[in-house]
Amino acid sequence: MQNIDNQIISSDMGALDSFLQEKGVSIDHIKHAVSEAVIAFNSTTSDEPARYRGYTITAKATLALRQSLKSLGFKKEAPHNIELTANSDNKFAIHICRGDEQAGISSGYPSTMRAKGPRSQEFFGLITSDISQIDMFPEDLPDYSLNNCPFDVWFLLLNAEKKIGRVGYQSGAIETGFLFSKRFR
Repeated sequence: MQNIDNQIISSDMGALDSFLQEKGVSIDHIKHAVSEAVIAFNSTTSDEPARYRGYTITAKATLALRQSLKSLGFKKEAPHNIELTANSDNKFAIHICRGDEQAGISSGYPSTMRAKGPRSQEFFGLITSDISQIDMFPEDLPDYSLNNCPFDVWFLLLNAEKKIGRVGYQSGAIETGFLFSKRFR
């Protein structure tokens, strides 16, 4: 299941840094946000409510990112309770979430336990049906013109598995059918 025309996966950290610099963001801002999130995540215990850990890692990363990018003109935007760190001047936003196929990572790793809600699907122009047989059913191809998000959105996808001590990160940008993805270890 894909929500974009093209998917580009790169292992080149320089390409990711270059992409972010075009948007006025440094890779160091991203690393700082992720490290703050990991610190908060690692401070949780098994006594926490089940969903608290996943919420904590995305919430703390979002907070750290907003604080570090505020001086660069980024601010909080939350249409339909979809948390964005956005710069209205260059029409660019960062959305930190647990990843899934709808956010453009075909392997589905990292993944959420549930699909994106209807408001998120509508806002980001995400597909709502399986298009694995698109050659037979071209009318099911997503209509990307329905995307009503005013920003080019870069998805920072986080996954943390505390039981085995592994934290994985992927990031992707959706810009009218374009995805850039990078895995950090």
